[in-house]
Amino acid sequence: MTPLKSSFAKKTVLALSVAAMSLASMPAAAQGTKAADNDRDVQVGALTCTVQPNTRRNYVVRSTAQVDCTYAPIKGEKETYRGVTGIQLGIDLTVRENETLRFAVFSSRKKGEARPEYALEGKYFGASATASLTYGVGAAALVGGSRKEISLQPVGIETLRGLGIGAGLGFLYLERDAA
Repeated sequence: MTPLKSSFAKKTVLALSVAAMSLASMPAAAQGTKAADNDRDVQVGALTCTVQPNTRRNYVVRSTAQVDCTYAPIKGEKETYRGVTGIQLGIDLTVRENETLRFAVFSSRKKGEARPEYALEGKYFGASATASLTYGVGAAALVGGSRKEISLQPVGIETLRGLGIGAGLGFLYLERDAA
């Protein structure tokens, strides 16, 4: 694949990912706000995680990889996280590189109340699946976190380069990056 086509493919996948996350976010944002509940603000941001090179370990029924993540709220400062992602129980027959996971992030606060720093720290679990033949995509439906005020939008989009299939109980553990 020429660099131009490769760049075009990446931009197309990114645009489709953003569109899917935007459409998926509308019902969630509407559910969190009642018509009579005007004392709450919904805060929105994006979490992007990149798998660190040479850290993926596949054990057929379990896989792990270390990630570096950046949370970018629409308003406020970016935060960096480190963590681990993978399949806790399932099947992972993939060889991957250049993996990136993207999630829309929603939180609800009383008006005027700031979101605590590093509020995304915690453990997230849910269904996960990937498929690739040279270039591929994956999806993860993860819920959790250390506080009940954060929601990783129901479907995270993964882009990767590799070969194989994987599916099972996915996980993402996040902690603040000390660097």
